[in-house]
Amino acid sequence: MQVRGFLKLGRDFINSTHFFSPWYLVFLFAIFSIVKISNGQSDHGVQDTVKRVDVYLRDKTKITGVIIWRDKDQTIVVTEKSDTIRVPKRDLLGVVPFNEKLQGQYKNIFAYKYFISNSSIPVEKGSWHYSNQDLFFNSVHYGVNKNLTAGLSVSAFIQFYAAPKIKYCLNPENKYKIALNAQYTHVLDWTSNERSTYTFTFAQVLITNGNEENNITVGLGKPIKNDWVSIDYFATLAFTKKISKRSSFISDNSLMKSSTSSAMAYLFSAGVRINRKNHAFDLGVFTPPLAFNFSNVIIPIPFLSYSLKLNNH
Repeated sequence: MQVRGFLKLGRDFINSTHFFSPWYLVFLFAIFSIVKISNGQSDHGVQDTVKRVDVYLRDKTKITGVIIWRDKDQTIVVTEKSDTIRVPKRDLLGVVPFNEKLQGQYKNIFAYKYFISNSSIPVEKGSWHYSNQDLFFNSVHYGVNKNLTAGLSVSAFIQFYAAPKIKYCLNPENKYKIALNAQYTHVLDWTSNERSTYTFTFAQVLITNGNEENNITVGLGKPIKNDWVSIDYFATLAFTKKISKRSSFISDNSLMKSSTSSAMAYLFSAGVRINRKNHAFDLGVFTPPLAFNFSNVIIPIPFLSYSLKLNNH
């Protein structure tokens, strides 16, 4: 209607204008511009404003549609069948343009732990996880339910020890997660002529702020029974920061108070976690607490860990 009206106005204009005048050429250019704009709006306007995407979920499914809302907690998608689907952030793996593949983006599925210490995040219900640290230290963790994680660590390097552990998260769906962590360690020292047995039991409170990809955890622990190491209490500070589609930066630090003096021991560590679909590699360095003072020469020790999700739950 806009173009036809303009043509009628142009016919009257031509009847009153010389055919080869500059005003006539301006009039033709105006008609050409309006027709081009009008065709562009009718042919491509919807496609330019509505972009289909593929939304990949952690359960290996894919949703194709249009995102109508996205924030830090959820993504809302309208599918091609006009169904509205809400995807919580914890279930979202990635979003790519329609018909494109998700290229190598992996989540930190081992967020329940850092290098050595724990976070408040529980192991996913029904999942079995295995970890090996520096070849000699092995651990298995299991998600009993959405709150409770149980585990066992064993080693036969220099000394034999077995350490059953349990962690209960009070509010796993909150941003600020609070957990109670406890561990019993039984040590058999066979380095001397007479074998000696030691035990070390502690309880710990953990507070984690953030999600699996980016979080920080503070913890405070106290030995309940201890005839192995001279620790009165210990504090932990650790964090994870996602730095690429496949890797995270991790720093895991501890401060321990001696039970025999006012001295303090420290442990600092930093490195990266390379995430894959069902496993991950931890590469870093740490400073072992060799003595309860700050006058020692710091000798960084390499840290290597491999973690594997044993089932596809």
